[in-house]
Amino acid sequence: MLSENTFVHNQNTILFNWCSDETEADPVGRFFVENAGNTYISHTDIQWGRATDPDSWSPTLQGQIASLAREAMRNRCSDKTNSAIWVACATEYSALKGIAFVTLRTDAATPFAILEDLIVKSDARDCGIGSSFMDWIIAECQGLGLRQVFLESALHNERAHKLFHRHGFRSLSVVLARDI
Repeated sequence: MLSENTFVHNQNTILFNWCSDETEADPVGRFFVENAGNTYISHTDIQWGRATDPDSWSPTLQGQIASLAREAMRNRCSDKTNSAIWVACATEYSALKGIAFVTLRTDAATPFAILEDLIVKSDARDCGIGSSFMDWIIAECQGLGLRQVFLESALHNERAHKLFHRHGFRSLSVVLARDI
């Protein structure tokens, strides 16, 4: 079993762990909706119907995220890693401070993870939680034998881009889209 990690914030302990309790799926959905602003929307959100366009989330976003969280929690309970999504939670006294969805691909030629989403509570940003959460996720991926972590981020999510670059991520491609 991989380790749980902690981070101290305002003299309180933030716990990072992989979520497996499906009763937490609806709170994860609410957390996402409450803390992911429109600058967070990327092409995958549009492709998967989580957003209707680059500036608008789908009205069914909360249910979609809760459903994805349930799937991720079932995957974690089954210890499925070959091609699965897991969800991680950062909690302080059982209250969510951050969530992250991570796709694991241990069956690839070079095993990798995709950091699909990493969101920190709006009022808890810029105090190290996101950075520590990312460090924990990367360490967990290493512990699973993964050798690369990929992510994509919305064009105007500059705060997140700074975090990603500080953690050694570099740009590999540009995604373009056109309505037809």
